[in-house]
Amino acid sequence: MNIVDRNSMYPIKFKPILKKKVWGGNRLDSILDVESTDKCKYGEAWVVCAHDNGMATVSNGSLSGKTLEEVLVEYGSAILGDNNYGEGFGLFPLLIKFLDIKDKLSVQVHPSAEYASNNNMVSGKFESWYILDASDDAAIILGKNNQITDEDFGIKIRNKNISNLFNIVDVKKGDFIDINPGLLHGTIKGEILLCEIQQNSDITYRLYDFDRLYEGKKRDLHLSHLGAVDSSIIPYISSENNRLVEKVDNVSLERLTSNSHYSVKFDPC
Repeated sequence: MNIVDRNSMYPIKFKPILKKKVWGGNRLDSILDVESTDKCKYGEAWVVCAHDNGMATVSNGSLSGKTLEEVLVEYGSAILGDNNYGEGFGLFPLLIKFLDIKDKLSVQVHPSAEYASNNNMVSGKFESWYILDASDDAAIILGKNNQITDEDFGIKIRNKNISNLFNIVDVKKGDFIDINPGLLHGTIKGEILLCEIQQNSDITYRLYDFDRLYEGKKRDLHLSHLGAVDSSIIPYISSENNRLVEKVDNVSLERLTSNSHYSVKFDPC
């Protein structure tokens, strides 16, 4: 590992990696100024990533053309700090995306660390959503209807009977939601543009996909992983009028979340 003067670092930008999704829209390429020659539905843009399914490439400055993985080899301690980078360092800890949800996002769940370990996976997946834009009718799924037992939920979701099955919550621009591992989630109405901050994991268990076709066939469901759902999680949405504000170098920042994997603060200016 090279020792690098932290003062030599600069704000690094990465070239977004666009991902086609059945539920995607057509805003990401223009918002992120990415050249696109087709009219596909792009649902995700991976913007900070060092994963087998997407490796970010620097688009500015002296490091232009290098992958995030290569940058970390040279400047890991300068970027992440000595306590986070050193002997035994594994995966880059975060994966940051933008999602353009024009149709319903599938009903899904991510595993906890314990569930992942018990099923021979590298890690669980904690993620958070910041709503950048939303149509007036936008609503998301956060957990199941608490009047439904876990057993009945399993029966109904397997039979694709979703009537009154979910806890549905209206969302608006500026809302922030922690998607804890085990929390059932998806979208059910409207269009949403969001930023997703998460652990560096691409594990998603799709439990219901509205019986739609993608490239001529239905997408796979992962109903064998219903055990990953944790119905005890109480979801919480913060908005602009109920957040803690703290001063950092004379700048007022809203604290959006702080968990064992990452912290997110927001400058409303």
